[in-house]
Amino acid sequence: GNTGAEIALDLAEGSARPTISVRDGVHIVPRELFGVPIQMVGMATRLGPRRINDSLFPLILDLVLGRLEKFGLRRPKQGLLQQIALASRIPVIDVGTIGKIREGAIKVAPDIAEISERGARFVDGGHGEFDAILFATGYRPGYARLLEPGIEPGASGVNARASDLGSRRSEE
Repeated sequence: GNTGAEIALDLAEGSARPTISVRDGVHIVPRELFGVPIQMVGMATRLGPRRINDSLFPLILDLVLGRLEKFGLRRPKQGLLQQIALASRIPVIDVGTIGKIREGAIKVAPDIAEISERGARFVDGGHGEFDAILFATGYRPGYARLLEPGIEPGASGVNARASDLGSRRSEE
């Protein structure tokens, strides 16, 4: 997600040679789209049908960012807006990571199958040796318990189920 992408960028800018392991498909958006902050673009998409927007986003993003599949970054099956609405998973906002991936300063690997003393084996059979492994495995928002009675989490665009998952995890 965003944290992992930014950590990898910081490491690459500090002359480290990071590899990011991407478990699932990931939606990646630029910080700005045609000069408009991506958050504003996201708010504007609420005015149109989600299906149409989810069909248009891949085409527009391919024009802006290029085809990222060739770098090991595939899109999920769910559309960008559908994934936000149903799974509460926001896209990665690129702040420079994609450029470093294109340069080869950041490598992309598939999901990790096993961690060894010296590195990791990936689900595709590949292996890498690493000095350190950072787990930026994501989180679920758990703000539902903070809302006043009668306020539905879904009104903010995050479904109640996903919001409640975070609060249950924090209690364990």
